[in-house]
Amino acid sequence: MSALPLEGLRVLDASTFLAGPICCSLLADWGADVVKVEPPGGDPARTLGGPVVGPGMTPTFVSGNRGKRAIAVDYGRPEGRDVVARLAACSDVVVHNQRDDVAARLGLEPTALSARGSTAVVCSISAFGPVGAYAGRPALDSMIQAMTGMATLTGETAGIPMRAGPQVIDVGTGMTAAGAVAAALLGRERTGVPRHVSVSLYDVGLLFNAGFVVMRSADGRTPPRLANRSHPLLADQFATADGFVVVAVWDTRRWSALCEALGVADMLDDPDLADNDGRLRHYDRVGPRLERAIRGWTSAALRDVLDDLGVLCCITADLDAVVADAHTRTSGAIYDEARVGPETIQMAAGPVRIDGARAVAGRPCPRLGEHSVEILGEWLLADDAESNVLLDDGVVIPDSADDRIS
Repeated sequence: MSALPLEGLRVLDASTFLAGPICCSLLADWGADVVKVEPPGGDPARTLGGPVVGPGMTPTFVSGNRGKRAIAVDYGRPEGRDVVARLAACSDVVVHNQRDDVAARLGLEPTALSARGSTAVVCSISAFGPVGAYAGRPALDSMIQAMTGMATLTGETAGIPMRAGPQVIDVGTGMTAAGAVAAALLGRERTGVPRHVSVSLYDVGLLFNAGFVVMRSADGRTPPRLANRSHPLLADQFATADGFVVVAVWDTRRWSALCEALGVADMLDDPDLADNDGRLRHYDRVGPRLERAIRGWTSAALRDVLDDLGVLCCITADLDAVVADAHTRTSGAIYDEARVGPETIQMAAGPVRIDGARAVAGRPCPRLGEHSVEILGEWLLADDAESNVLLDDGVVIPDSADDRIS
């Protein structure tokens, strides 16, 4: 296989929680050498987010830190901040979600990097971005879902606002940041000038709601919450005899095929339901008929019949079913990882294929400080004496006592 697109590039991941780490994990998938720098206590995500997978490994941390090496540095000491600044200066990309004052102290800002002669691309991730009434304020995924209107568009029609189950804002921000970094690297290659890109959770939340923002403007009202229904076309989740399915139609041919298959062909004679907009306006008549007709089918039988007719239909799956699904396994979307704890765990692979092959970094999620010694030597060109001083003084924290250089 040819070299991956980012092979040979160094990325310093000075971010925490999920958005920044997801960004850097994708960059690792695409070939970058990614080093995660953490304080002695580690990224807070190491201790948050569910059952312990391994030492300092929770599902939240593992899901966002595949493919990296790790160094632990005492940020509270000038010597530690100098190590971080040196790591940043010899990087091609620096990704962080630090406050402006913290980023400045750590030497992660473009001006500080430029002063050291670095041409690193900087990607800063924050809750609200560098400009605006909320600039500088902290927020988490569920808060951004609430603040950007996403929660009011999610959930039962008569229920309370509901956050999406997955951390869609964090993951979406990480993916957006990875794209922004790739664009900035291309710009640097063409012009020789490093760029500073910033991505905010709030802006990503609004982008997820882009269609609804336009809908509100055009319609003059906030779109209503529709539970599992779609705003632009007839799509809904229906109970079957043994589970749930999602069925979607938008044109006359599929609408006709669906009605014939379900034995509700009389709805084809209703002029109010002749087009997509009419079926949406009169869904109070359409929905109950479809619900009653679908309830007697098994999920698999209905999917197979509708597939043959060209009507979109899928079975609603829990994660047990997703992991067991033939497509999941044969496509490599989930893989077995045996290197982060005593038991093999299953992980979602990166979503990008390069030259037909799924891009998944070969390194497992790192332990805190697991690669401190080798990073000092490779990135900072520290000799044994300097490395031992940094380690013995506690400025840099190794994986274990065995990591001391003899």
